[in-house]
Amino acid sequence: SFLERGGKIRLITGDHLWVRDAKKADEAYRNREDEASQISKNIENEINAFKQTNNYNSLGLFGWLIENNYLEMKIGVYKPELKENDMDGLHHKVGIFKDDNDNILTFRGGLNESDQANRMADGIEVNMSWLGESSTNKKIERAEQTFSDHWNDKSKVLNVYPLPDAV
Repeated sequence: SFLERGGKIRLITGDHLWVRDAKKADEAYRNREDEASQISKNIENEINAFKQTNNYNSLGLFGWLIENNYLEMKIGVYKPELKENDMDGLHHKVGIFKDDNDNILTFRGGLNESDQANRMADGIEVNMSWLGESSTNKKIERAEQTFSDHWNDKSKVLNVYPLPDAV
């Protein structure tokens, strides 16, 4: 699985979080174990142990991913000068997956049933590096650079804050 192969998730989300999600993220970050003990853990045993608990639900999984250093989250908020343009909160979705062979899959967008999604005519675009198309690879490079800029708080449109500080 993704985690068993050393997969890590970095997520930037908007500041409109459910209170229970924000509390769970804050609790999970505070419960993180030190790096030395984290390195020595057996990932398969962690996953199996988690599945056997009563917390096998989306909120429990969310907290478990953070506590065990599989998920790192930051909060993105549009810069104040852009809020005047009727931007309620961070809505766009971008994903980047890379394997051991440097094959990359990116997606941009998503389909959901929210009012904001309906106003914005949500859609999804998927790009795969192994197709070898120049235009696709440029989109992938752009997606990686944009995410890196956001993640490192170098974005022209977002201020990005790490958790748990942002909570």
